[in-house]
Amino acid sequence: MKFVVLKKEFDFDIFDLDDKARLDAQHDILQEKAAEITDLSQAEGMRAYCQAVFSFFNTVFGMGAAKKLFGNKTNILTCIEAVREFSGEVARRTAEAQDKIQSLHAAKKE
Repeated sequence: MKFVVLKKEFDFDIFDLDDKARLDAQHDILQEKAAEITDLSQAEGMRAYCQAVFSFFNTVFGMGAAKKLFGNKTNILTCIEAVREFSGEVARRTAEAQDKIQSLHAAKKE
C-alpha cells in the first residue's frame, strides 16, 4: 500500500498488524512530545517537536524517511503539514475500511 506525504511516496499498510503496531506506538510518543513543548522556549520546543516528527516517520516508514521528507531542514510548518497529511490519509483509509466492514455485516443480516 502506498502513502504519499509531502509529495514523497512510501510503502506502508495501516492494515498490516506490524505496521499498525509501529504506528500506534509512535503516535503515542508524538502526542507526548507535543504536550512537552509548552515547557520549552519557543525555538527549543519547535525543534523538539520536529525531532519527534523525524523519529516518527523514520520508525513508521523506515530509516531515511525523515531525510527523504525534510532534507536537511528543520521547519516546524513542514513538520506539522507532514503529520497532518499522514494523519488525514490514515483517517480516510480507516473510514473506508470501516464502511466495508459495516456493509459486510449488513449483507449478512439480509
